[in-house]
Amino acid sequence: MKLNTQASSFNEDMVIKFLDVNMDGYADIQLLEEEGVKNNSYALYVWDDSDMTFVKVRCDEMLSYFEVHDGYLVNWVKEDSRSGIIQKLIWDKNTLIKESEEQYQAD
Repeated sequence: MKLNTQASSFNEDMVIKFLDVNMDGYADIQLLEEEGVKNNSYALYVWDDSDMTFVKVRCDEMLSYFEVHDGYLVNWVKEDSRSGIIQKLIWDKNTLIKESEEQYQAD
């Protein structure tokens, strides 16, 4: 498997990170695909133990900044310096599906 990125970051910790995103007990890969002014865009690869390989997670949303929870991710996407959206993305095998979305506004 070959991982490609368009990121030009000199901070290697931002480009690739290992964490258990689907809470199955195996280390998965978070890869910085594109750096942005407001948001970075990440791709996720989860470990498939039966095939002994990483599988790219399918997601129609931009994964910018997220927190891992049991069965879902909470994802934040900035619209500007004071506002954006918060999404709840739930797992369906190797796919993340948007369950809910709400606007946020910083005071």
